[in-house]
Amino acid sequence: KVKKNKLISLLCVLAVAIAALHVLAMRYNLYFSIWWFDLPMHLLGGFWAGLLTIFYFLVWAHRKFSTPSARSLFYVGVGGTIIFGSLWELYEYAFGFTYFTESSYALDTALDILMDLCGGIVAVLYAIRNRLSEAS
Repeated sequence: KVKKNKLISLLCVLAVAIAALHVLAMRYNLYFSIWWFDLPMHLLGGFWAGLLTIFYFLVWAHRKFSTPSARSLFYVGVGGTIIFGSLWELYEYAFGFTYFTESSYALDTALDILMDLCGGIVAVLYAIRNRLSEAS
């Protein structure tokens, strides 16, 4: 119970931090004036997405199975992060939030998803290190 509450708190703090950084970035044009600013944003977003996916998996898995393995946490965390990141990129494209030439768009998208993936891997490592799968 304590680990679940800590995880929910961490997810909320991350969501607020990401939202605040995004508001500041939009207000001060940081995405355009600092070329790499979206990279840590995607890393944080990937971390959040991975933790959220792992959280829901643990809530579901706890009802169905005993303690999930580190391997299953990896697949769920990384898989969820890739899905979140890909959906985010589709959202940006569909609503015209991409400001790149056609040739650089593919590279930017690949780099964004790579950073999402790195964040997801950090989420998996965090979950394993903190033994989140043992939370009831």
